[in-house]
Amino acid sequence: MGAKFAFRAYFLNFHSFVVIEVACHEYGHHYHEPMVEAVENGKVYRWTPQHEYRQIKSDVTNKSDTTSGASSFDELEQFEEEINPNLLKQKASWWMQYRLLLTRMMVQMWRDKSYMKLRFYMNIILAIIVGGIYKGVGDDASKAFFNFGFAFTIIIAYLYLPMMPVLLQFPTEMKFLKREYFNQWYHLSSYYAALICSKLPFMFVLASIYLIMVYIMSGQPLELFRFGMLFLIAFLTAMTSESLGLLISSRLSLVNAMFIGPVVAVPLILLSCYGIGYGKAVHIHPLMRYLMQLSYLRHGMEGLVAALYGYDREDLHCPDTEVFCMFRKSQFLLIILGFENLNYVFSVSCLVLFYIIFTTAAYLMIRHRLKLRTTNNVIVQYATHLLVKHLNFASYNY
Repeated sequence: MGAKFAFRAYFLNFHSFVVIEVACHEYGHHYHEPMVEAVENGKVYRWTPQHEYRQIKSDVTNKSDTTSGASSFDELEQFEEEINPNLLKQKASWWMQYRLLLTRMMVQMWRDKSYMKLRFYMNIILAIIVGGIYKGVGDDASKAFFNFGFAFTIIIAYLYLPMMPVLLQFPTEMKFLKREYFNQWYHLSSYYAALICSKLPFMFVLASIYLIMVYIMSGQPLELFRFGMLFLIAFLTAMTSESLGLLISSRLSLVNAMFIGPVVAVPLILLSCYGIGYGKAVHIHPLMRYLMQLSYLRHGMEGLVAALYGYDREDLHCPDTEVFCMFRKSQFLLIILGFENLNYVFSVSCLVLFYIIFTTAAYLMIRHRLKLRTTNNVIVQYATHLLVKHLNFASYNY
């Protein structure tokens, strides 16, 4: 069967080469016209049933253009059908494109075993280090400030761990996205939705491993609802950091994205802990308070503190070696830190809002980068020209 198929393929390819050579007049000019007449100028109905053939021939006769000498109406309709932009769109539905792209991305991620092992082992090692440093500080009234440092390490970890891989991967993936998108393989929205969702399962598994280890090792209260609140804040912070990395890498090259990402993270970190420990008696300028609200890490920090010390937590344990524990009451610690008016729901809402803003902005940046058409507005064209000329950081093909 294989030999027969191979012979048939060779036979067909051989005849195709002969047709090309005859069409190029390599055997002379006297074979060209008989070939054109034999195929009726591209309309061969040899394998068409007789009743359909008669119907086609009658339609061609009725639609012939006898006044202008141009091609027949059926040829014009065929030409219009070929250039109809609606026929160039993808035949698969949006949902089918999403499922296929999601499956492809999950398979690609699963095949990259070295990358998965690296992230898995890195989270475990980091959890062991952090848990060892803050061992037993969760219920120790004499080490309450150390527990605040424990919450801060969670924020820092879920700033860099989700963001750095995106800054490294996505600029390289843009060249494949351009090729497939310009070939009309799929919609950009289906690709972007699959890209977002493909990262969530592995991120959820890594977050569960890391947070369970550090939560138990640091001696936090073994209350399920508190761990759930802490996990929600940490996971939202990780998702927002990843969307921020996607926003940065959607327009920048690989080198520039790896540089801009950590630079942008510095003011976010500083604003997240600004004013903490001063107490409510210290005046903070309204502008600084506004800037503090622009850092999603600040809302993540407030959410973690609310999960650990809010909602009527019991008094902390004071060791026998200590004469007096000032921060045995969790509410007094919140007042000293300036967190007496914490609102967990507000922190969650702000993190969700930042995630939506970063994700939408990244999608718009990618769509603008893939967009071929330009606007007719002269002002917009001039502004775009200035930005591309002086502020174009994506000109390097890495």
